Amino acid sequence: ISSNGTHIMIPIFEYFHSGYSKSYHQYNEHETGISTLVMGDNEYSLVSDYPKTSFVEKYHTLTYSGKKETTSRGDDFLDLSAKHKNDKDWNMNKWKIRALKQVIAYTRRKSIEAQVEGGIDRSVSWQIRRFVNSHKTEDTGKLNPSTSSAWASHTKKAKKAIEIAKDPNFKRELMKSEQHCKHLEDNPTGLDYTDTHVIIPLGVPITQFTGEIVNAPTHYLGLGVGYTTFMFDETSKVLQMYYQVHAISRQYPDVKYPGPYETGTALYVSPVAEGSDYDIDMSKESRSNIYLEPTQPSDELFVTPWSNADFALWNRPQSEICDPEIENGDWWENVDLSPGDENIWDSIGKSVQLLNGIAVGMLCAPIWMRADYGAGSHRFDLNEIGVWGHFLGEVRDEYTKLLGAANYWDNWECFYQNKDSSICEDRGLLGI
Repeated sequence: ISSNGTHIMIPIFEYFHSGYSKSYHQYNEHETGISTLVMGDNEYSLVSDYPKTSFVEKYHTLTYSGKKETTSRGDDFLDLSAKHKNDKDWNMNKWKIRALKQVIAYTRRKSIEAQVEGGIDRSVSWQIRRFVNSHKTEDTGKLNPSTSSAWASHTKKAKKAIEIAKDPNFKRELMKSEQHCKHLEDNPTGLDYTDTHVIIPLGVPITQFTGEIVNAPTHYLGLGVGYTTFMFDETSKVLQMYYQVHAISRQYPDVKYPGPYETGTALYVSPVAEGSDYDIDMSKESRSNIYLEPTQPSDELFVTPWSNADFALWNRPQSEICDPEIENGDWWENVDLSPGDENIWDSIGKSVQLLNGIAVGMLCAPIWMRADYGAGSHRFDLNEIGVWGHFLGEVRDEYTKLLGAANYWDNWECFYQNKDSSICEDRGLLGI
């Protein structure tokens, strides 16, 4: 990482670990942990209209304060997983038939596009862009932890998270991991990228859209819109990213597990700044309804009576579930938008090769897909399919397999505690 004083240059698609602190005030949730993060260019996004660069993250919660589910989906799935692993041999053909039908069904129904549409407030998005675009090049460097007490507080907590990660005796209260994508939009202060680096302006707000998936112990999709500000300390070589969200949603797709809050699935909004230009009219709906369906679709597209779900999917070693032809296939380098397609799911729905990649390729990425709550604490459903397809469509083709099948997503503990990395990597590779 290098800086010229006004912008920072970060190598593309190279991973690093960082401490994080975050709060969701509407839920009274506060947590800290470690993020494993990769940055890159991003000219296409399912959630952002004007993407320029992005980063992909896997969060690992260390400390947590907030409400928890009394009946955990993750615990129930761990029980099912153990039972299926003991009772069944793995059958790739049955798995593939069911998985392909699921992917085809979600693609035809536009299920993932509907999730995005239902979780993003378009009015607040444009207010954020207006606020961000009001900052000019001469404003570069003006925002930092000394200008925001909230930023300064999160900085201290993130530093503490790194200290905790180095302590081999620390016991995590909540074994939770999350998969995030964050999309930075083009702006007038010099956000850009080259073949080797992303170039990010320092000390000015940048419009950012975020998607987050939690698969266990709870199970939801979160979507957020806000702005992020970067700071780089030349002396300590510490990079900070401060993200403020003004529209955040959560969607619990499994109706049996609606989350620990009475509101369940919900979208929250707040003013971006003071003044009448940023007022929010709560009587007006600011989401689009292109994909809204008034009636529930039937299951006939993918339910096969003799092909029941295998809940032990992630509780089996990669060598058992990953098809070598898929793992070594060239489909990884062809996850692109086709002419006339509105998003990556349109392209996936028309290609047998890509459908196979989405349905079966995920099984060759067990570390990225593994939940910290435990192997088998989730399965193959709308959230998993959505985050995997989203990931494949937005990472540059030559890096898709390099990132998707990477072994480093869970090795933060080994990194900070100077352990052999294979100790951490084997959890995903061996399904433990």
